[in-house]
Amino acid sequence: MLPGWTRFIDTLTKLVILRMPELGKRVSNDNGGGEDFDKVRHVSSITIIGNEWQPPPGTSIAGEELITPFMA
Repeated sequence: MLPGWTRFIDTLTKLVILRMPELGKRVSNDNGGGEDFDKVRHVSSITIIGNEWQPPPGTSIAGEELITPFMA
């Protein structure tokens, strides 16, 4: 579940959900929107990667941890 204040982060433009299928359903716009869709409807890019996990472009994996390069 996402906190209610998430809807007020207007600088959030990209959201990637990895291996969290329940959260993916909650923020999905499918079937009229999940329970938390209203909290992220302002995000221009939402990527939900379920059990068939692949790292997003530009990232590397160290064990189970996702490392995203800092973008200035």
